Amino acid sequence: RLAAASLCAPTFWALKDNLGKPLTALHGPVPKGDPQLAARITRIFDALGEDSILTRANWTVQYTDARFTPSSAPLKAAFEACPSQDRPSHLHQRVERQTVRKLAPDVILFTIRIAIDPLVRVLDSPAHRDAFRLAWETTDPDLRTYKGWPAMDDAVKTCLSRLDAPPE
Repeated sequence: RLAAASLCAPTFWALKDNLGKPLTALHGPVPKGDPQLAARITRIFDALGEDSILTRANWTVQYTDARFTPSSAPLKAAFEACPSQDRPSHLHQRVERQTVRKLAPDVILFTIRIAIDPLVRVLDSPAHRDAFRLAWETTDPDLRTYKGWPAMDDAVKTCLSRLDAPPE
């Protein structure tokens, strides 16, 4: 259960909507998040020793470099208002580096550090582009929808094709 939090830069998440909720409810919106993901996370938390720190990372693509994005609506509106040929230059990769540490038997510290970089800079090498393209194209359709990627598909593909093109 989320009993306390310090939240600085939420991404489509509001503390007032989630404080007091059990783990299963916090992951409910995520595809396969409830009960499958929540059950796996609970097992990990239960088995975590007090001297252990777990780390993980996840990523997404978003339409600005904004860190404070409690709602997706302004980003979606800005993306739709932008001319399609300009959209690729506004895409950013957002990476969350997460840590989990058990402080006491019923107290877990969960932290997230956010890094946001222009997508064109992330994809500056052919190896990075290939890895990104594979991840982008093979992500589960439900997860792609949850992340809002279908709306960005054309802009991402344009960005990739511009970077793949030989210099003039």
